[in-house]
Amino acid sequence: MTPEELRQRAQEAAAEDLLSLYPPSPAAWPDAGGKVAYLAYHAEPLPTGRVRYAVSRPTRRIVVSVADGSVEVEHMAGGQGDGEVGELPPTLRQRLDTAEAALIEVVAGARSPEDAREDLGAYVSWLNAYPVFAAQYEAFAREFVAWLRAGS
Repeated sequence: MTPEELRQRAQEAAAEDLLSLYPPSPAAWPDAGGKVAYLAYHAEPLPTGRVRYAVSRPTRRIVVSVADGSVEVEHMAGGQGDGEVGELPPTLRQRLDTAEAALIEVVAGARSPEDAREDLGAYVSWLNAYPVFAAQYEAFAREFVAWLRAGS
């Protein structure tokens, strides 16, 4: 499945309009079992005149199989306010798109983690640029993030 198809499956599983998704992580690291995980959170536009959102802690962890698109949803006790964020800069969005595609290739067994390390480096840039997401993401993808940071 493509990154867009996997994200669509996760978004459908989130089942709420105001839920947004973190970039995917491997369901486990280093052996993800052919699955990626998305954390879903509430994002509400702020009346600031700029594109900014109030975001919550994750309320769901959605695991999607890269082979067949099957979905597992874990509900979490998130939801309380966690901070504010703006839109991703276009260059970081493009790098994250490339990183997501590389991650899916790694999880599917089509590419080695070391071969994908440079592309996956966009995750570290995203975590550094959006500290409001970093702690939550790292809590669910600790080994993956440690591996990423060790190579940056």
